[in-house]
Amino acid sequence: MTITLVVGKPFSTNAMYRSFSRGKGLTTIKSKAYREWEFATICDIKRQSPPRVFGRYELEIVLPSANRIDADNTAKSFLDCLRKCGVVVDDSPKYLRRLTVTHGADTDTKLIIIPETNDGVERQ
Repeated sequence: MTITLVVGKPFSTNAMYRSFSRGKGLTTIKSKAYREWEFATICDIKRQSPPRVFGRYELEIVLPSANRIDADNTAKSFLDCLRKCGVVVDDSPKYLRRLTVTHGADTDTKLIIIPETNDGVERQ
């Protein structure tokens, strides 16, 4: 069973966090733009009611053709959203067995999740 989700444009890892001086140290927080993007993306995913994947899986991220963000800067934000929605258990090597990022979608981004077996997928 392959799960295909359609979400909006990707968010670059380079713009996810903001750092500022606080006392003697440096504090890092999620940027406002990232928090807004993350909320919208999680809503997009939940609206599609995907089944949950409890075991190993592969993820293919298909970016819009006109996208200018480097492919390697898009995976973390999408993986974090999938995890926060509960679609996947984790993105550690124990679960995420292969990650592919390609260009070629029309306007939206496609997240294609391929569970290793159907035994680890919640039935709806």
